[in-house]
Amino acid sequence: MLGYTNDSDLYQHIASRLDAQKAKYVFIDEIQDIIRFEIAVRSLFAEEKCDLYITGSNAHLLSGESATYLAGRYIQIEVHPLSYAVKDFLDQAINAVKLI
Repeated sequence: MLGYTNDSDLYQHIASRLDAQKAKYVFIDEIQDIIRFEIAVRSLFAEEKCDLYITGSNAHLLSGESATYLAGRYIQIEVHPLSYAVKDFLDQAINAVKLI
């Protein structure tokens, strides 16, 4: 995190770095740590300045007032932690590649 804690700082940080001549993709992790993040997200979306991808670990991230601000503007994808079986498989695959 770059130390931005509210919607205005977030918006200014992103908008000041966008180049109109290039494709723009913005990824923000743990967005629930930014106060009123939904206002900045809504503004960037409405102005079609960039494609936004936001993540957060808070189960209530898009509930209540946040969901109202972003209604019709988001797709929620639930990502579950890997099971031990999948993790073991991936560890074995990584180790096998290292041996080659």
